[in-house]
Amino acid sequence: MLFFLLACSGDKNESTLRPPATESFISDDLLGKFESFGLPLYYGDSPTDVSGTYLFREPEIIYNNSEYWPDPNNSWCEFHFTFASQGADVYTLEAEGITCNAYSSGQEYYISGTDSCFTLYGKSTGSFEGCEVETIRLISACLSGSGDMDNPIMGRTNTYVENSSSCDYVTTAGGTLQQGEMAIYGFQDNIARKQ
Repeated sequence: MLFFLLACSGDKNESTLRPPATESFISDDLLGKFESFGLPLYYGDSPTDVSGTYLFREPEIIYNNSEYWPDPNNSWCEFHFTFASQGADVYTLEAEGITCNAYSSGQEYYISGTDSCFTLYGKSTGSFEGCEVETIRLISACLSGSGDMDNPIMGRTNTYVENSSSCDYVTTAGGTLQQGEMAIYGFQDNIARKQ
């Protein structure tokens, strides 16, 4: 098993570690923090094709430095994530809640990796209780022979786009990651099955 993990980890001395477009929204320092807290990063310029729909079941927290998230009054939501290739190592994501009323689409994810193991890098801007929030999200996994994502691990962090009174409310009320907080989590059964 250890050999398999090492074989998937990629070589950080490769000439192309990750898509250049990701450098505009995620620094090497932030990537290092994600990695040090348990998110594997798969570098390289020959990733597998991850097009398709996958079921992401209940998360299992690996690392979380948030005082307020997750909200103990809210249950987790299971999602279908559909990745559609746009060419040149770019995918769009459609996320549809299965056990909750949630939906988003159109977010771009860039991919790096070698062979079956990959990392997806995405950034989105949205509103939470009137506060504009920018979220950086990473997803790392290895595709199995059957096309499932083995050991999918997701990491995310938030930045407030505008420091307004609405953001002050979010800080005190909780329910989402606060500015600079980070969460890393796997998923039930360590698999995201292709649908």
